[in-house]
Amino acid sequence: SVTRKEFYLGTLLSAALTAMILAAIFVVGGLIERITDGWGLNGYFFYLPWVWEHGPAAAALVFFALAFGFFVLGFWAATVYKRWGTVVLTAAAGVRPPVDAVVSLSGPARWPDLDAVRAVRGLRMPVLLVAGADDVQFARDARALAKADPRADLLMLPTFEHGVQLMEPGSPAERRVNALIASVSG
Repeated sequence: SVTRKEFYLGTLLSAALTAMILAAIFVVGGLIERITDGWGLNGYFFYLPWVWEHGPAAAALVFFALAFGFFVLGFWAATVYKRWGTVVLTAAAGVRPPVDAVVSLSGPARWPDLDAVRAVRGLRMPVLLVAGADDVQFARDARALAKADPRADLLMLPTFEHGVQLMEPGSPAERRVNALIASVSG
């Protein structure tokens, strides 16, 4: 099993390697554009004067920093999203006035200081738990959440997809969520 730290460091290493490759592509593209005077049309995509004013190495560093920075921003946003998935399940039990229903898409059962399994036991509204059966950890978590509240509706889909990817238009998850919304909004 991989620890969170190992996963995080491995992901950052993969991002750094990818950012290096992208930086190399942009530098080569910029060099080609300089040699060919913008592909012979004075058109530039890779060669941006304000990026290249200190040479190819500085341009590579800028391109690397941008690619890596955007990755880290996305990774951070995904981490916040995953944390808030557990927070929503935890908070739903105490919201006043109570919410009409709760839907969890690949929600983790536990996050460092939050225990959604315990929170789900206190929910008095309909609960729909959706996970991909091949998304191993989250499938396990969905089963644990369903076991904590036998009234919860568990939908396990034969896929490795995760989170909002489960809600493709016309998918079983979308139909089940729409049916839940219709049942509580009438």
